[in-house]
Amino acid sequence: MKKIHFENLSTQKFWIILMVLSLICILLGLFEPFEIENPKVYKFFSLFGFLTQALFYSRLFWYKYNVQWNKKGIVLRIKPYFGKSISFEEIKSVELIENAMVLKKSNQQELRFDLAEIIVTDRQKLFNLIKECANLD
Repeated sequence: MKKIHFENLSTQKFWIILMVLSLICILLGLFEPFEIENPKVYKFFSLFGFLTQALFYSRLFWYKYNVQWNKKGIVLRIKPYFGKSISFEEIKSVELIENAMVLKKSNQQELRFDLAEIIVTDRQKLFNLIKECANLD
């Protein structure tokens, strides 16, 4: 049985600070605002900024089973390579049926996620998270 990695994007101040720092480094490398003896320093600023951006955006692919959410929506990556992004406003209902979770959206579309390989506690945690954030009580 596999575990799901849950990540609340609203509470991660470290990543926000790192993204601002990376943007500053990219801008420093791009505009070179100060006279420095070794101009290669600006290339290192730019390199650091872009590598940090790549690190930030690659987080979704670090785990095979990954759930990222904030107050607006959720990204579910259960088995497929790319995640499925869903706004909480679109979710009409959610059901946990044996080894699957079924989300019904307001446009009558139905999404089915196979949770057969996921441990039971993480299935329930995901179900409760979606129910709570989408206000489906």
